[in-house]
Amino acid sequence: MKQLLATVMACVCALGLFADVSPIYLKAGATGAGDGSSWADAMTDVYAAISLADETGRPVYAARGYYQLTNQRTLTSGLEFYGGFPGVSDSETLEDRDTAKYQTIVSQVAATSLKWNHAMPQSEQFSISVAALNAAENPVIVTDNDGYPVFNPPPAPEGDFDGYYVSGGSSRRFVNAGANMDLTVDGVWFIGFATDPSIQVDSENANCGVRTINDCRFFGAIGPKLTHVGYIHSDILSAKITNCEFRHAYNVKPVLELYGHHSIVEDCAFSDIFRTDVKNGNEIIYVKKNRVTVRGCSFERCVAVTKSDGESPANGAANLIGWSSNENNNDLVQIEDCTMTHNLSMAQYGY
Repeated sequence: MKQLLATVMACVCALGLFADVSPIYLKAGATGAGDGSSWADAMTDVYAAISLADETGRPVYAARGYYQLTNQRTLTSGLEFYGGFPGVSDSETLEDRDTAKYQTIVSQVAATSLKWNHAMPQSEQFSISVAALNAAENPVIVTDNDGYPVFNPPPAPEGDFDGYYVSGGSSRRFVNAGANMDLTVDGVWFIGFATDPSIQVDSENANCGVRTINDCRFFGAIGPKLTHVGYIHSDILSAKITNCEFRHAYNVKPVLELYGHHSIVEDCAFSDIFRTDVKNGNEIIYVKKNRVTVRGCSFERCVAVTKSDGESPANGAANLIGWSSNENNNDLVQIEDCTMTHNLSMAQYGY
């Protein structure tokens, strides 16, 4: 009987029925063993935590704090990453998070490298003038009353179309992902991903997995690029971006890029996004070979400028939402219950 029980247990373990699904704890400044087994022994490097999660299939629970990426991970099996934890008790659940109060901030650079800049559209010159703010007086990241780093909003705009953006960043992504895997990123502040998509997913077959991006902030950052090459206009839900904020960016083109299958962008806010020399493919949301529903979103102070000789009313880019000119996507992009205020398109040809 003992031999039979041992054999059964061995088979169960081999099938992964008792696989470890405990969270990997990530907490900036933790001083314990660093194995991710608890908040006291949490990992401190976000890249290392993502790598361990990818290898083991366990979710990452990230406490408030500032995390500078040291490398970028190309996922092999998928990822669940949840920010916004207080990081105090190991009994904390997803319901205990407060992503606004307990900010899990991820950046490509040190906090001191992030700068505020004032962007002011110049209608007569088809340009945007920029003035850097004093970093000592207007830091992007400050310390709250509990001693934790938090995002520091910029001053109020001076007019209808000016605003502020964050500069600073390098060419390093939070994650790359491929086909046949699910991806969930929830409750993370991405600040200063100005040169590469913060999250990039590339798929080349029908088994694309589901990408869920929820309750994230992308400030001074390129948002997710979610592509599914070769499978177009499908009813398969491949990406859902909900309750996210995309703000304070300059020459980030596009902010959100979606290819293939069916994507939903819901209850998101886009504001203070300034772009020069805009062409087709550089809109706020760019769609290609995709069914996309944009629902309950707001667009404010999104400015597009172009004076390129190659532009014309016939082939010029839209400011907010655009699609590939050779894909006949106009009947596949649905816009529902969105608000658009104080946006500006300045172009050589007046469109």
